[in-house]
Amino acid sequence: MILILILILSGCVTPGLQLPFFGPPTTEYENDVIIIQQLQALPQEASPGQTIQVVAWIKNLGRTPVNNIEVELYDYCEGTWTFKKVGGGSPCGTTKEKKTCVKVNLQPYEAKRIVWELTASDVKFRTTCDFKVRVIYNYETTSYTTIKFINYQEMQRQLAEGTFKPGAGEIVLGEGPVKPILTTQEEQPIPVGEGGQQMMTLVLTLENRGSGFVEDNQIDIGEIKFSSQSGYPEVKGILNKLNDGCKKTWGKTVTFIGKSTPPLICQDTPTISTPQPEASISIQTTVSYTYEFRSSIPVTIQPPI
Repeated sequence: MILILILILSGCVTPGLQLPFFGPPTTEYENDVIIIQQLQALPQEASPGQTIQVVAWIKNLGRTPVNNIEVELYDYCEGTWTFKKVGGGSPCGTTKEKKTCVKVNLQPYEAKRIVWELTASDVKFRTTCDFKVRVIYNYETTSYTTIKFINYQEMQRQLAEGTFKPGAGEIVLGEGPVKPILTTQEEQPIPVGEGGQQMMTLVLTLENRGSGFVEDNQIDIGEIKFSSQSGYPEVKGILNKLNDGCKKTWGKTVTFIGKSTPPLICQDTPTISTPQPEASISIQTTVSYTYEFRSSIPVTIQPPI
C-alpha cells in the first residue's frame, strides 16, 4: 500500500499489467516505446528508372515526449537503387553517411510519417532486396521495489500463533524496453531489530523486454541510479551502499547475455531497525540507455520482359 500511494502521488505510474510469475508480485508497463508502426514501399515492385517511395510511420507508445529520435534507411542495396531524398523530419547531419537519416520529436501516442524516394537502377535480371529502417532514441526507465521488514520479536509472536506468512515485496517495472529489476536475496518480510538481521543482500538485473537492441549490447554502470522517497533514516545508508559502494565493484559497464544481464550483487546492505511490528520501504532504480528498433521490407526491380 505504501508503494502504491507513493506512485499515485508522484504521478509516475498508471495501472499496468499484473504478471503471474514466481517471485514478487510485479506490475509491468509498456516495453517498446518508439516503434516503426508501419513500413511500406509504394510501389513494392518497380521498373528500371522508376522512382518509388519508402514510407515509415514512427509512433511513440509511451506517456512522455521523446525528442531527437533518429530515423534512418540504413540498407537499400546501394548500387541497385539510387537515393534521392528523405522528408518528414530534420537532417541528422551533413555527412554523407547520414544522408538517409532524419530526426523527429514525438509527443505521447503521436505518429509521424517519414518518406524516402529512391530510383531503380538499370538491372538485367529481376532483383529483390530488403530495405532496412531503424529508429534510435535515448530513454530512461524507472522501476520501483518494495522491501518488507518485520520486527524480530513480532515475527516470533506470529510464528508461535501460526499466523506468520512469508512472501515477497512488490515490484513495478516502469515504461521502456530495458527494465531494471531490484530484488532481495532474502525471503521477505526480513526480520530486523534485536535478534534480527542487520544486513541484507540486494540483487539487480537489467532485462531487455523490448523488440529491439541496446546500443553496444551494454549499459554504463554510471547510468544506473538509486533513490527513495521513504522516510526511514536508515534508507540513506541503503542508498549510499548501492550508489557509492556496490556500483564501484560492478565495473564500468554490464553486458547483456541474450535478453538479460548477469545479476549485480550488493552484499552487506544495511536493513532498517524499526520499533513498529512491520514496515516497508520503496527503492527507485533508474537506468538511462540508447535503444534501436528495426524493420524491413522487400522491394523488387523487374526489368521489361
